[in-house]
Amino acid sequence: MAISGQIVLVTGANGFVGRHVVARLAAGGAEVVAVSRRPTAHVMPPGVRRIVVSLSKPSELARLIECCRPQLVVHAAGRVPSPGQDDEQLLFEDNLGSTLSLLEAIRIAALPLRLVTIGSAAQYGLGMPSHRATREDDPLRPVTLYGVSKAAALLAAMAAGARDGLDVVCAVPFNLTGAGQPAHLVPAAFLRHALDSPGEVLKVGNVTSKRDFIDIRDVAAAIEAVALRGKTQSVYNIGSGKALAIADILSIIGDRMGPSFHWEADEHRFGPERVPVSYADIARIEADTGWRPQIRIERSIADMIEDMLSRGPQAEDREVLR
Repeated sequence: MAISGQIVLVTGANGFVGRHVVARLAAGGAEVVAVSRRPTAHVMPPGVRRIVVSLSKPSELARLIECCRPQLVVHAAGRVPSPGQDDEQLLFEDNLGSTLSLLEAIRIAALPLRLVTIGSAAQYGLGMPSHRATREDDPLRPVTLYGVSKAAALLAAMAAGARDGLDVVCAVPFNLTGAGQPAHLVPAAFLRHALDSPGEVLKVGNVTSKRDFIDIRDVAAAIEAVALRGKTQSVYNIGSGKALAIADILSIIGDRMGPSFHWEADEHRFGPERVPVSYADIARIEADTGWRPQIRIERSIADMIEDMLSRGPQAEDREVLR
């Protein structure tokens, strides 16, 4: 099966994940319908149809699906926590609520299609073992409300799929990197400081935490692979398969930025560390789809620096809804 010629509807097309998925699928020859809840200045590839619609209204979504008749829907819409904007109700409305609305719309439209939902490593939480990579069948024990909302969305999608006979697959990216990453996340926050305040010491929290950093372009390729070759009712982790300490990220940035970049750990910034190690077991996605990560973290960071320099100071992406 190939993506070329397929009609694909992508929700959350304004966001970090959605934009890259749209670009990847359009480049592969798909007829992409980019759905968002509000207009945006982001440039879409030629030929992509842009539609603004509320994700909270199943009847409107059903009419859109009936009109477009997609073979594939990629549900990349959702809310990620942002400093000063951690509205608990909005997290559930935009993560669980939008998923329930889309599932109802697909049921109403009654068309044969595949739905790929996008989860988050945050859904595993305390279910992540510290001595090995996290597998898809490890327990969901989120420690944040964001993680709870993403876990609930995953379970809702799988339950509805089983109940209604829908072709549902879930992709679970770990820590995203790459050009356009929201500016409050690592490593974008570190890079923004390095570029905007050269020579000024960057104060950081716990740098021993280990995470699985994966470039957004690899994630888009993985979502395409899951859409084409993933098994129905399956969950697929997307990551590098490696745990990298925050200190290692800072070291890579230092190698790129030179002697003007300085950082130091600040104990006052240390919060409770409930999940010290988080990295993905990617054996399932490799076995079922053939996907493997291609972009090393060093290249991802170098490309982020180039992108930030081209856009100038304070030009970071502030999209909250993906």
